[in-house]
Amino acid sequence: MSLDSFIQFMIPKDCKFHQLFVRAAENVKAAATLLLRIAEMGPGPEREKLIAEVDDLENEGDHITHSIFLELNSNFITPFDRGDIHELAKCLDDVIDHINLSAYALNMYNIATPPPEYLPLARNIAESSDLILQAVTLLNHRKSIKAIQELCVKINKLENEADGYFVNGMSRLFREETDAINLIRQKETLIALELATDMAEDVANVLDSITMKIA
Repeated sequence: MSLDSFIQFMIPKDCKFHQLFVRAAENVKAAATLLLRIAEMGPGPEREKLIAEVDDLENEGDHITHSIFLELNSNFITPFDRGDIHELAKCLDDVIDHINLSAYALNMYNIATPPPEYLPLARNIAESSDLILQAVTLLNHRKSIKAIQELCVKINKLENEADGYFVNGMSRLFREETDAINLIRQKETLIALELATDMAEDVANVLDSITMKIA
């Protein structure tokens, strides 16, 4: 029996890590999809409802992350490096935390009309979350390592695009906005969105690191 086959034999067949990671990634995608819908609508009861739903998904994300950590503590043998499992769970949780903050910022800063960069950044996050879900779904298939790496490259490219939206938005604000309070409100909203894209890139970096170790 080869070493690789032996390791696969030793890994518990009922290991829940992959299932939990897929749930976490699905949760991130659901929140990002709602964020995009929020970005496409004006203020009102429907927007308030969607913002509350994003918050519920963020709470669900906390529960999933906790479940991953419990599973990590109760399994001696894991499908890949324990540190990577912890980091991937944390990064996925960070993405949904910042998606939630991006949605809640509209209420927190009493923003009726988001800055024009809000929509393309929300769309960017939604696209990244879809790629994250695809990559995480493939994570337990060693033959899919190249496909995962290609998805990670796409996520990194999206983050670079998001940086462009963010820089343009900040430049526009400091060039055009004359109300200091409104400038701060919109600036903080754009920062929350940009951080969400950064967290998505962090997920891609962890996934890329995992594939390099198990290749």
